[in-house]
This record gives sequence, C-alpha cells and structure tokens, in this order.
Amino acid sequence: MDRKNLESWLPLLISFRLILRLLTLVGLPFFLVPMLNISLFSKLSGEFLRAYIIALLVTEVYLLLTFRKGKIPLKSLLTYFGMATIFEFPDTVVRLLFGEFPLHALPFLPLAIPWYLSTLAGLIISLKLFFRKS
Repeated sequence: MDRKNLESWLPLLISFRLILRLLTLVGLPFFLVPMLNISLFSKLSGEFLRAYIIALLVTEVYLLLTFRKGKIPLKSLLTYFGMATIFEFPDTVVRLLFGEFPLHALPFLPLAIPWYLSTLAGLIISLKLFFRKS
C-alpha cells in the first residue's frame, strides 16, 4: 500500500474507537469490562481508569482535528496506539475463549474483537508510516 492509502485508514480507525469510547462514557460501565485490560486496571486506582479514558478521548478528538488539517502526527499516533495496545488488551475476551470467564460477557465479544483489531491495525499503519518517513 502506498502512503496516501495507509493515511486514509487512520481517521476511520480513530473515529471508530472514538464512538466506542463515547459509549463507555455515556453510561455503559459494563461495556468497559471486555474492552480493556481489566486485570491491569484492577491493580491501579479507579481514578487512573477514568483519567485514562478521558485522556484517550481528548487525544482521539485532537487526532481527528489534526487529520482534518491534512497533517499526520506520527509521534502522537505511535504513542496513542502504543498505549492502547497495552491498556486495552481484551484479557476478558481471551479468558472467555478459554472458558475462564462468565458467559454474560459473551455479547460483547463482537465489539471487543474489532475494538482491539482496530488498535493493532492503527499501530501497524503508524509504524509503517513512521519507518517510511525515516
């Protein structure tokens, strides 16, 4: 894929993630369980989780506004997708697949998988753009 084609995917990925993140803030707290690395967040304070969600929401809005100006902030993208890859690893989905988690999380599986795949796709695209730039 050429550079322009790769760049065209980034706003779509960020928009998809922004919409799902807004759903978590609107009042679907159970929505968070399969979408984040709960085993990691359970070791941190509850305020960190709230700050993380809001910080990434602000970052997503910033990235979309920057894309509209025709700029691609590669360092910001790498930081954003790098953090999301770690903090949003869906360990609940993995446990569900191995039968270690209650089945009430099963309805979220169709959302959690694209959620995390969009993170990995964004990270790969950002890395490709970064190394092509260098």
